[in-house]
Amino acid sequence: MAYATLDNLKVHLGTDVYRQVTDRTRARLADDAVGQSVLDAADALIDGRLAVRFTTPITEAAAIAALHPHALRIAAYLAFAANALVAMRATVRSDYEASIAWLERVAAGTEALPGAAIAPSASGAGRIVSGGEDAVFGGKDIGGLY
Repeated sequence: MAYATLDNLKVHLGTDVYRQVTDRTRARLADDAVGQSVLDAADALIDGRLAVRFTTPITEAAAIAALHPHALRIAAYLAFAANALVAMRATVRSDYEASIAWLERVAAGTEALPGAAIAPSASGAGRIVSGGEDAVFGGKDIGGLY
């Protein structure tokens, strides 16, 4: 599930900026494939950060609403970063850094993500298995080579 749409990104950046950061051919035309690519990359980054604690992709409406502005900020940063012809804006970089810091706090459990399902492995419900059978070969069996 996408945390933001292409139309959301266009509104977030504005028409002119969206065209500038998605134009890879210098044709002065917006490229929606590039826009969708940065949105997909933002979703993947978000899911990767949150997968340590939550079942991803996040599908709960309240959690998606909370992730929405962060997905837009991350996608904007990725769009600027991928286009060497457009200078990175300080506000875009600081918004990205703030969103990454927020995701890290959410993943660590120090900030809430409303309605998101905690992953079973993150809840402490799993069990730890240790030990095993005796080694088949020991140091004396292989001439002390290990």
